[in-house]
Amino acid sequence: MPEKRLVAYITDKYSRPLNKFLLKSYLLTGKNSYEFLEYDNVCCMKEAGLLINKLIADLPEGSILFPLVQEKIDKQRSLLYVNIGSKHIFLPDNGSIGYIYAYETGSYNVYEVNPAFFEKTTELWKTFLLLVEAIAKKRITELCTKKDGVNAYRISKPQRQINSFSSKVLFFTQSGSAVLDLTEEMFLEKVGNYSSYRILIKDEMLVITKVDNFISENKEIGEPYAIFNEYGHLEIGIFMESIQKMYSLTENNVVKIEFYE
Repeated sequence: MPEKRLVAYITDKYSRPLNKFLLKSYLLTGKNSYEFLEYDNVCCMKEAGLLINKLIADLPEGSILFPLVQEKIDKQRSLLYVNIGSKHIFLPDNGSIGYIYAYETGSYNVYEVNPAFFEKTTELWKTFLLLVEAIAKKRITELCTKKDGVNAYRISKPQRQINSFSSKVLFFTQSGSAVLDLTEEMFLEKVGNYSSYRILIKDEMLVITKVDNFISENKEIGEPYAIFNEYGHLEIGIFMESIQKMYSLTENNVVKIEFYE
């Protein structure tokens, strides 16, 4: 039997479900050798970027990703295609390609799928199917044109001081927790030189003194927590509540992480 290829379809609440349903139905029927992974709870392009980084690292060789968050696809705004390692990624030309921050854009070629393939919204699944089949036949670049000068947004990086970080809120999860731009790698690099630390929210209106391994670790409803989430970024929240609402946080609010001898 031929080896199954994984297709991962990533959307937000604004995406149209019928295209996903029809593509999935076709790929999983008959003699098609595909597995279909769907993730439809992405809240914004920044989270989609963090998810793409994670999937590129962890999904099987040859996987195909369709991260269609805030999709705007038509004859004027086509899909972009990139091949990173052995993973194939199709995403809207809306700046989200810059959020694949684990890989410098100069290290891979960016292609635009021929806009002629995009007739109308209800037929998008047929174009997606065509692209999947072209990957299998190793003819995908025949359907694309190399593109330079792509608009690419960037994930911010925390400001480093001698004994602290100033970290921005990237986005809020559906439960109202805040995901910051500070990564676990950055944190561990510094914390080993100090005996303690504090996470300061809204000028010490809220102070957290420990990063837990799990959100629910010894927590009661209404207690604050900090974890490094599945994307490897610091996430702060209130157990079973919304830190966004309770502390009137907005994107780009700065959270201070201070380290002490």
